[in-house]
Amino acid sequence: RGGGIPQGGGTRGPSHAGRERMGAGASSSSNVQYDDTAKRHSTAEFRRLCPEGQHHLVLSQIRQLHSIEGAPMDMSHLPTIYVLDSDRDGKVSLDELVAFAKLCARKSKDYGSHEYQMQMQGYCTLHMYDTVSLEGGVDAFAEWFKALFSEGVPFRTFEDYPGVEFTTRDCAHEIHEVTQMDEDYGCSVQRFFDQAQRTGEEQGIMSILDERLDELIPVSVVTLFARAYVEGFLRLMTDLHFMPEAVVR
Repeated sequence: RGGGIPQGGGTRGPSHAGRERMGAGASSSSNVQYDDTAKRHSTAEFRRLCPEGQHHLVLSQIRQLHSIEGAPMDMSHLPTIYVLDSDRDGKVSLDELVAFAKLCARKSKDYGSHEYQMQMQGYCTLHMYDTVSLEGGVDAFAEWFKALFSEGVPFRTFEDYPGVEFTTRDCAHEIHEVTQMDEDYGCSVQRFFDQAQRTGEEQGIMSILDERLDELIPVSVVTLFARAYVEGFLRLMTDLHFMPEAVVR
């Protein structure tokens, strides 16, 4: 699955519906009904997952959203999370979850139940493609990626590694899972972690002989990986003859 490349031929995505924007194909009265139901469901889900005193969901909680409006939804699909986190701050507010649930509710009218999840993944993949294709899009994606995987995870610093922030093995494991490195590239989680550490050593910002860093990787390596990931995604979409469209905000 990887980046969630939509199925189907041509340069316009999985179907005409895959490129439709929010609100298409539904009457205003049915939209109100769908929106009300979506708001109730998403508010209940947000309250179920959000700890008391916290006002947003972090990635580990986002991934526990297994359905939206009763329809299955893979919330480990990175482009889906990208669309859900509309302000790209690495966490999801109640307003963002409600807006995404409304989008899903309206799209459910366009997509058959048997193809709903695939079509939604295609829609989100194309939206992410359109957005990161904009000027500065790769840098913005890398910053969002770092924020997404580090939200709620405190960085560590050491005096003898000035200016270098480190994150945990758990963060590396979550990156490995969400980007499907094992499934798509045959890269085990241990190999992924070891490579991240070696990259840090090659850059001169850590030593793999330092036992204090045995369970840590540099945050800058996460950003470097994010850039390589999204640049590879853009190349693949180009190879498949997709063309970016203007992003409707």
